[in-house]
Amino acid sequence: MTTISKVSFSSINAANNSDQYTDISGTVIVLVPESSGVANEVVGALNTVTNGQIGNAIQANEFKGKIGQSLTLNSPPGMKADRIVFVGVGKEDDYKKDINSTGGLVAKIEGIGGEIAAGIMAQNPTAVTILADQDVPESLAQRYQHLAMGFALRSHAYTFKTDEASAKAMGNKCTLDVRMVAGVSVAESATTEYANIAKALGPVLTVREWVDTPANLFGTGEFVAAVNKQIQAAGNPALSADVMGEDEINKYGMGGVLAVSRGSRRTNPPRVVVMRYEGAPGQPESGIALLGKGVVFDTGGHSLKPTDGMLTMQIDKGGACATWGAMQLLALLGARVNLHAVLGIVENAMDGESYPLGSIITHMPGEKDKLGKTSKIENTDAEGRLVLFDISSFAQRELDAKKLISTATLTGACMYALGNATSTGFLAKNPELRDAVLRASAVSGENVWQLPYHPRLDKQLDSPYADMRNVGAGPLGGATLGACYVARSILPGNDYLHFDIAGTVAEPEGTGIHNKGGTGAGVRLLAALVQEIANTRTN
Repeated sequence: MTTISKVSFSSINAANNSDQYTDISGTVIVLVPESSGVANEVVGALNTVTNGQIGNAIQANEFKGKIGQSLTLNSPPGMKADRIVFVGVGKEDDYKKDINSTGGLVAKIEGIGGEIAAGIMAQNPTAVTILADQDVPESLAQRYQHLAMGFALRSHAYTFKTDEASAKAMGNKCTLDVRMVAGVSVAESATTEYANIAKALGPVLTVREWVDTPANLFGTGEFVAAVNKQIQAAGNPALSADVMGEDEINKYGMGGVLAVSRGSRRTNPPRVVVMRYEGAPGQPESGIALLGKGVVFDTGGHSLKPTDGMLTMQIDKGGACATWGAMQLLALLGARVNLHAVLGIVENAMDGESYPLGSIITHMPGEKDKLGKTSKIENTDAEGRLVLFDISSFAQRELDAKKLISTATLTGACMYALGNATSTGFLAKNPELRDAVLRASAVSGENVWQLPYHPRLDKQLDSPYADMRNVGAGPLGGATLGACYVARSILPGNDYLHFDIAGTVAEPEGTGIHNKGGTGAGVRLLAALVQEIANTRTN
């Protein structure tokens, strides 16, 4: 893991003054617009310093400056730099083509920053300088802070390897200096804006590590301890957490949480964490409750997963991790809002006490003096919705929540619908919440895609033996059905919004701002969404 220890932004007054580049050490990154070549003032000045070697290399390698192209010159003559890397940043039209990316320009530009980092991090650089001429496409030139953010996010990698190379990479520290041909005010603005968006780095990178940590090192107890440790370290009195053990969970009648955890109650007993952020003391409550599914490991229970399907199931706690991260980020931002979050933390394991198929469980009622809804369990691998149903009822009954927002690695069906590592699926019947999600997506750079709702799908959850069953009639529409199940916990007049991060919680290969492994999906999206809802309510 390379830690970006310092990020700075500064202006270049005369890009064609070659003397200012000779003393730059470390790795130099040059942003090259399409078809500019040595006509670009920065490139031309560097070409002069290197006695024409850069122009020769550009010509020999047919480097055109297109997005995705790069060219490296090691040990450039006349310079102290270890290497110069020319990175194509395309033309302005390239930043307006992808209409299907709800993350918009933030996602695009952070992705470019991430790919720059990916190309050089193997060398464990300690100093990186990015040079940008005035010819850089305007959409990028206005968002250098997001280029730096993408660089910082991709620089992070987490490993359990103990070899010397891995240890060196994990301990490496690097500075990043972005020098642009622009007025001082532009550099100052980028500095201010980066300081704000970079507050997400801590929560996002921590969530990535939590998601990647295997269940033998991160059970229900370790999860709770990690949450408490982070809150204590933050030292922010506005952020707090209370933890419910099995006896209290039982007292509230959370039959879903208790059923899922029966097979692991001796080694990983269930926990429910109730978080509170009071960023606007004395002001009205927002009515928002974030709900996070935290299954520290999912075997599938009696509906046992095959080895390939079970191997990575430490990621099934991703929803609770993201929910914690969003609360932590809101506190770091000093967001003027009051809200709660509820994390359901369990393990879905197999032993002689595991709840069998065909069980009928009783959920916690969302209102006092009411009976909880009953559910026939037809698939024990559809367990996350059982946990979410109970913590939703708790949030409404005990916290007076009016807007329930769940985040979970809920269904493999979402990946079949949207693909892997592309977009987070969301279900929202309220058009105002839907619009808020789209705005939050553009602010955070996290891509989303709306899942369809149809009452015919919801009807599949009806059961002749109980109030409902936990799966539909077949494999079709599974992503929507999972959310529909939780939606049955919502009291009349309240709103529900669901995010399925099954396809975005982890990156299978490494691209853009993500290395292989946990992505931190949901952290920035949820924090931006809460602020969108709060701002809409107060305006």
